[in-house]
Amino acid sequence: MTTTHTPLPAPPTSNADTAPVAHALQAAERSVVHLTEQVADLSRQGVHAVQDTAQQVRQRMQHANDCTAAYVRTQPLKAVLMAAALGALAVVVLNWVGRRGDKSH
Repeated sequence: MTTTHTPLPAPPTSNADTAPVAHALQAAERSVVHLTEQVADLSRQGVHAVQDTAQQVRQRMQHANDCTAAYVRTQPLKAVLMAAALGALAVVVLNWVGRRGDKSH
């Protein structure tokens, strides 16, 4: 990434005392520009990693959805019985958690 920046003015040639300071400032400026570019590159890599992970999750979710739909088509009775059993289990767990919460008061 190329960052546009305003370079520092060249050190005055007539005063030898200010040359080391100006040189140090220019070196610091180059370091800041370099670090800024590194941060931008890392940010881009992070964004790409998140996008890739999101795409993988979408693909896995679609695959799971397709597998579930195929199972329901081939085993409709089992699918309905499993759904009913899971629903009943959820009700039991929620009732149990609700009762435990009431006892703590």
